[in-house]
Amino acid sequence: MSTIEEAEAVIKKFNGFEIGGRNLRVNFPEVPRLPNGRSSARSPSNNSGGFVDSPHKIYVGNLAWSVTSEALREVFSKNGNVLGAKVIQDRETGRSRGFGFVAFSSEAEVEAALSEMDGLEVEGRSVRVNVAKSRSTEGQSS
Repeated sequence: MSTIEEAEAVIKKFNGFEIGGRNLRVNFPEVPRLPNGRSSARSPSNNSGGFVDSPHKIYVGNLAWSVTSEALREVFSKNGNVLGAKVIQDRETGRSRGFGFVAFSSEAEVEAALSEMDGLEVEGRSVRVNVAKSRSTEGQSS
């Protein structure tokens, strides 16, 4: 495939196709790719709204459906250097799932966000802010 039109044709043909009792999900990547195949959101100097992961990350819950990743970034930027912000969307509908993540460059910025932002009203909803749990430790008991 060398054009968007060819990619769209493949998506149309194979998205929802069943193999071995499971439906395929074929779509464009959420994060645009650079010509060299790398993700454009992985560069810390990129301010295009892409999510840059960090060990200093918070979970933000009870978000209004209208909150975007960019709006989330703006709200939390007063607490420090926001490396990335992402509102999680439903794969099927593309609608917000009502929560997201914000990555900071330091633990001190995470602590500031936790103390200043938990319970704050954002677009009419009182948000919940917690330290984000790593997927690798989620579900494990200590």
